[in-house]
Amino acid sequence: MSIVKGLIVKPRPCPFCGGELLELRSVMFRQWNIHCLNTDCRCKGPDGQTTDRAVVKWNSLMEGCISQRQKVSQLGKDYKKPIIIKKIWKGVRTLGAFKAKEIIRITECHQETVMKYLSLLEANDYLRIESKNSSNTTPNTYRCIKPRTVKAPSWLDLQLSPREYQVYKSERKSLEWSKVQAATD
Repeated sequence: MSIVKGLIVKPRPCPFCGGELLELRSVMFRQWNIHCLNTDCRCKGPDGQTTDRAVVKWNSLMEGCISQRQKVSQLGKDYKKPIIIKKIWKGVRTLGAFKAKEIIRITECHQETVMKYLSLLEANDYLRIESKNSSNTTPNTYRCIKPRTVKAPSWLDLQLSPREYQVYKSERKSLEWSKVQAATD
């Protein structure tokens, strides 16, 4: 039985453009989402852990939400650009000991992106917090503890264990995408 035929809930037309030709796509770690195949739109719906959850989340998007589409998180945009992490990593390596505001200023990257990348670096033992301040007004001071020869770790390197990365690589090869027709009332 195909995935599309097994759907309990049928997807509605695209809330951005009204297009009815959609694609149900699987993404890493058994997540699913719906993509609009209209060449002018190409929007992607929110991820769901099952195909039906992805469709329900797609259907919950309000019609005409193009303004929401334009306000996509800057982190989501920066996530796709490897040059951004190289800029942040170069700033981290250059300063040695720094505050997040200094990295934001010298790299001219978005605050959300810098803070996320720094938190991942710290969680993976690339950085150490030298002075942690309990008050919210004074920022933490970080120190890079990796040698200068270490290359900038990617988002995926920081978020997956080596075992998870191998599983991701093997599952990515077997993912299939299915075209679905939107249900019209």
